[in-house]
Amino acid sequence: MNLKEAITIGFAAVVVLALFVFVLMNRGSEKVITAVIPITVAAIVAIGLSIAIFGVEPAINEVFPTAFQTRLRHPPRTNNLLLYVVIRGLLDAILSR
Repeated sequence: MNLKEAITIGFAAVVVLALFVFVLMNRGSEKVITAVIPITVAAIVAIGLSIAIFGVEPAINEVFPTAFQTRLRHPPRTNNLLLYVVIRGLLDAILSR
């Protein structure tokens, strides 16, 4: 969570707490209570739907060809040259799949 998200969430929490206090202070008014309950239910449903629909990121499934090239620091010795060629050919065959 970065600083911008933390500030936004903190501000939203303060606003919701202030609205809760105002409703609590006016709990004797039938008009306030009958207006707050449907709005609260609609807000909770909207939050749930927005998380379910927009919160899920699709999986990334990309396949692309790659080639790895290496350079030896020291050239192989002449008596091991045949072994080097065979091993290098096997590695190339394995990595090219």
